[in-house]
Amino acid sequence: MDYEDARRRAWYAQVEMTSNSLTMNNLKDNTYVPNAMVALSRPTLGASKSANDNADAYEPFDEYQDEEVYGNTEYDDYYISEFQARQESSAEVITAIRWLAVKRPLILCDRKNREYIWFVEASNVGGKKVLTLLWFENVFNDVKKVDELKLSGSIALNDIKDISISAQDPNIFNITLKESPKALKSSGGRAKLSLKCNSAGESAKFTNTLLLISREIAQGNIDHLL
Repeated sequence: MDYEDARRRAWYAQVEMTSNSLTMNNLKDNTYVPNAMVALSRPTLGASKSANDNADAYEPFDEYQDEEVYGNTEYDDYYISEFQARQESSAEVITAIRWLAVKRPLILCDRKNREYIWFVEASNVGGKKVLTLLWFENVFNDVKKVDELKLSGSIALNDIKDISISAQDPNIFNITLKESPKALKSSGGRAKLSLKCNSAGESAKFTNTLLLISREIAQGNIDHLL
């Protein structure tokens, strides 16, 4: 048996011993790195000759030595961070969609200044789910009776061009639509809607939430959540 064969046998034996030592606690620990061989590093400078000799038997082959393939690399950290960021972003978007799905009475500021019930839902358009802002005239003064009301208008959120708080009244936020015949028709001929909330805080919440969803739609990050 030559020297290289001896090194291989010793290395495989060490890998098998390490694998057999795993416990269920390791598997349940989210911070655990599955390949524990990261702990088997090269001997440090200044170590004793006997220590170096022993460590030699457990070193991986030289051609793999410079590749950090056993976890805890900067690449692992980068991808883990990216994954966590996507998870957090998805959670934020889902929370925003749920908030917009709540039925709320708001006044549409036009010639009549009527109160409507507003909410967002995922509508099926051409076989694809699209987030849509719907409004119904609040003739019963009860949001729970919205199913008995006739639809007054709607806007697909991907048809929104801009959302901003009114400079004249912080209780009002404005929705400006893209130039689209479909959007113009579904909104009742309106290119811009001004909605009056019960408070400046509610107006700011609507503005920020709709801006978040509109940005995620533009980046293609919504479809898999619907």
